[in-house]
Amino acid sequence: MGTAGGSGKRARGAAGWWWSPDRDPPETFEAVGLLDVPRVGPADVTRLMARLRGSGGTLRTRAVRDIAETLGRTGERILDSELDDLCPQVAAEASLSEAMARRVVVGMAGGWTRSALSRLLESEFPDPGVLDGFRQVGGRMLHARGLGLTLHLGAGSVPGVGTTSLIRALLVKSPSLVKPGSGDVTLVVGFLRLLWEEDPELAACAAALYWRGGAEESRLLEDRAFQEADQVVVYGGWEVTERVRKSVPAHVRVVSHGPRVGVVVAGRDTSPEAVADAAAVFDQRGCVSPQVVLFLGTMEATAAWARRLHGALSDVAVEYPPGPVDPALASRLHQLRGALELRAAGGEEVLVLGGGGSSTVVVAGLVDVEPLGGRTVWIVPCRDRSALDRGLEAMGPVLQSVGVDEPALREIVAVRAAAAGASRIVPVRELAFPPAEWLHDGSRPLVELTRWAEWR
Repeated sequence: MGTAGGSGKRARGAAGWWWSPDRDPPETFEAVGLLDVPRVGPADVTRLMARLRGSGGTLRTRAVRDIAETLGRTGERILDSELDDLCPQVAAEASLSEAMARRVVVGMAGGWTRSALSRLLESEFPDPGVLDGFRQVGGRMLHARGLGLTLHLGAGSVPGVGTTSLIRALLVKSPSLVKPGSGDVTLVVGFLRLLWEEDPELAACAAALYWRGGAEESRLLEDRAFQEADQVVVYGGWEVTERVRKSVPAHVRVVSHGPRVGVVVAGRDTSPEAVADAAAVFDQRGCVSPQVVLFLGTMEATAAWARRLHGALSDVAVEYPPGPVDPALASRLHQLRGALELRAAGGEEVLVLGGGGSSTVVVAGLVDVEPLGGRTVWIVPCRDRSALDRGLEAMGPVLQSVGVDEPALREIVAVRAAAAGASRIVPVRELAFPPAEWLHDGSRPLVELTRWAEWR
């Protein structure tokens, strides 16, 4: 993906930036991993964000359904004509196999289509026209507005997160600067370039610029971005969220989406193939990818199902090979396997399957669970419903999605999972790619970006 505009020396790699090619293109670049990143300073960020803020007036004159139509057409272009170009770059950038990268892009872009964005608007606003002006809703005259200029901070290597966040902000008419995660630059930049071809006026309301979040060399640039924003949407670990909250001015709203874990509640009849498939997506980096299985049954039944799951994970790896294993993760898995095998030899009810290849399955008590990623699935035996309740409650602070296949069990688990903190209780095969209108971290993703006014 070449860099549009710009002069002077540039590195060779994928573009780590985008803004309208007729407006102040960067002059020089440096290589940051696989990316070409423009050398900019705080003053450049101020100018860029001032230009974005100025686009807000134009954005507010656009009908929300027209914005959704344009964004949806752009998302459909990714699915219809851009996959072959984008997927190899996504794979290299995010350290995914090309087969998995393609599945991720298709799954994520499925939420960026015209039909998906229409459902999102209709699900959050009885009359989406409240985003265009005052409308009578339930006997009240209401108007919802985006909160000025939004800065989107991505952390990590889950492709598509930055684009989804950007689309949500543009739907509520908030001009945006996106700082993608290191594994999510290609899709953000690619989406914005296609949006420029579809609608330069709308594309001028957004920009992307990568920097190393939290790095000392980026501190002044990042601080200036915090000062210029009206709202910061941050994705990442608790330490990232805490750093952002401490750094932004008091008047700037922070919307955080921190680390979450997917969980499956399973029994003897639960399909291990479905669980393996869900766990493999994103190479288990996403908050919707299950890392823990709470298994209703004895240790003997749990161990038998665990072996079936390990076989299913091996089968999935043939179709969707895992990306390179992080050396730190490989080392931790080696240590973990050794420690648990010693405990098993001592008579404890623990089991480790795999650990040196495409997947690892661990059967152990809840106290041992250590979500790691890398297609590592922890199975916790739950001999009865009370043990299951304790498991859900213990996972509560990081609980996101809960997969349950048996309808009768899902009805029982739903209340308990919601009480524990889950925002989504669905069949296992629906875990990986939520619809655009899902309750992200338990919130309505458009409403949480708006401020409301009432006229009486």
